[in-house]
Amino acid sequence: MPEFLLDLIKIKYPAFPSRVSEYQSRELVKNHTFFALDYKQELGSILEKKSLGDFDHIIQFPFRHISTNEKTKEELELQEEKRRENAKNLQKIAARIRQEKLERKEIEIVELQSVLDQINDLESTDSNSVRNLLRDNDFDSKEELEAEIKKIEGSLKRARYKDLGIDPNEDKEPPKLDLLEVPDDQLDQDQLKEKRKQKLIKSNLDARDRIRQAKLEEKRKQEEEIKKDLDLKTNNFEVWLKQLKDKRQSILDKIEAKNALKSELSNRRSQASQIRLRNIADLASNESNNSGSKRKRQEEFEDNFGEDDNDWNIYLDISKENLEDEEDDPEAELIQINELLFENDPEYLNSLDRMEKDKIENTILYRFYSGDQEAILEKPAVPKNSKSQGSISKNASVSSNLDNSTCSVKLEDSDVEIDEDTASNNDYNNNNGSSCPPRRSSIFSTELDEVNELIARSNQIHLNVERVRVPEILFQPSIFGIDQGGLVEAIENLWKNVPGLLPVSAKNIFITGQGFSKTPGLQDRLRKELTSILPVGTPLNIFMSTDLESDAWRGAAAWTRFLSNGANHTNYINLIEPFSISRVLYNECGSEYLKENAFSNKYHNFS
Repeated sequence: MPEFLLDLIKIKYPAFPSRVSEYQSRELVKNHTFFALDYKQELGSILEKKSLGDFDHIIQFPFRHISTNEKTKEELELQEEKRRENAKNLQKIAARIRQEKLERKEIEIVELQSVLDQINDLESTDSNSVRNLLRDNDFDSKEELEAEIKKIEGSLKRARYKDLGIDPNEDKEPPKLDLLEVPDDQLDQDQLKEKRKQKLIKSNLDARDRIRQAKLEEKRKQEEEIKKDLDLKTNNFEVWLKQLKDKRQSILDKIEAKNALKSELSNRRSQASQIRLRNIADLASNESNNSGSKRKRQEEFEDNFGEDDNDWNIYLDISKENLEDEEDDPEAELIQINELLFENDPEYLNSLDRMEKDKIENTILYRFYSGDQEAILEKPAVPKNSKSQGSISKNASVSSNLDNSTCSVKLEDSDVEIDEDTASNNDYNNNNGSSCPPRRSSIFSTELDEVNELIARSNQIHLNVERVRVPEILFQPSIFGIDQGGLVEAIENLWKNVPGLLPVSAKNIFITGQGFSKTPGLQDRLRKELTSILPVGTPLNIFMSTDLESDAWRGAAAWTRFLSNGANHTNYINLIEPFSISRVLYNECGSEYLKENAFSNKYHNFS
């Protein structure tokens, strides 16, 4: 049985974070399985919602519990004081570094100005000395040196203005644009060059102005929308609320369509993927057709791609990344709408979450894997920051402490934690405190509690169907993949083939041993199964040993005492020899061989 349960757990939870040992599996079989009186009926009713709470047992394995370190008011004040002190120290260090940098720049500009003065003095008399001076200072020309001096002067000026709290743009003169209106034929080459520069400056200024105007217009529209929305909310709240709900539904539809498209694109055989591949093939075909010599392309083909803005949509059609890089973020907009709805109609969002949870909890697979625990939604309609008072702090730490609502069963070198909020009503639950029903709670005071609950659930094993399926292999070995008859078939075959055995043995069936015998419900199940194959009116008595673990040993001990009573050593050896195995026979037949005798399972060929 333990091996079968271990296989079922591995199949049910293939990614279970903890290793379930054979010893733990034996303990689970010992404390959580029972024989069903009617296996098919029991199997069909276990996962029903009304009865699942009685059958489902949660086995909680240890996990690392995230907790926050609560600090006292004095500790928080001391921490804040240290933070302010560190900030002051950093400011002092930054000011010192900035001052040192300014001093280096001032020294550098003095040196460069000295070089420039020397160049001005030697420029007309000794050009070789000028080139040597420029080369020694890593400059290619006098203009480059002057530009560097101007750059450093500007940097020093901005730094001084910043120290004095002066805006450097206040005294900045507007750029000169006096040549823009002058015809080109009235300008010389230098003026034409300056005019082109002024055109670039003018276009840059116009672009900035357009962007600024667009932002102002967008801000004005947003203010109008907010005002209009506020008026509608004040004057006609029901209509406003309905519009908000409709908008939320449209965003959900958009998100669903986006996810569906992503799912289709991930499938190579889907229609969306086929269209995308055709578009890519068309682009590649056009590119290959346009290849050739430059002269030929100019003569035979005129590429006007891009003149129409819609041409660029082809790249949106073939790109998968555009699904992630869209400017509008429906997820963020959905969060905002959910917050508005929660402020004005919280019951609506709660009902949506409840419907979604019911939808999940009503599935057979969820009840099979998670019992009757309340589902935790990945993206609930109710905003998390609205129903929780806090979130995971940066000071969160990890500990291995489990809450006090669990009972611990020692399994080898680790504890298995089992939730015990309420008591189970199952008649076959043993009374040692190891049968614990599921915990149902998804109302968390903080986001941290929700995270801890998710971690706890990921380290849980739910035993429901397995509780009756595992011991059933005694009556149906085919469940375990063994092609043979069960216990009842073996007894029936024995009664049919051994004349006179049925009336005697049916009156005195004795159950003992440490395996299936210790599983609750065996006596009632065996009585039911044997009654169905016995003739009507046949007496049937099934007795359970009062000491299942040691009765077999006590019987063997009593038998050996009976043989040795009044006999000497030689006679005792002669009496026990027909029932014992010699070393020679042990070496020949192995450790699992039992010598045939009046008390052993003799081989009978009934064919």
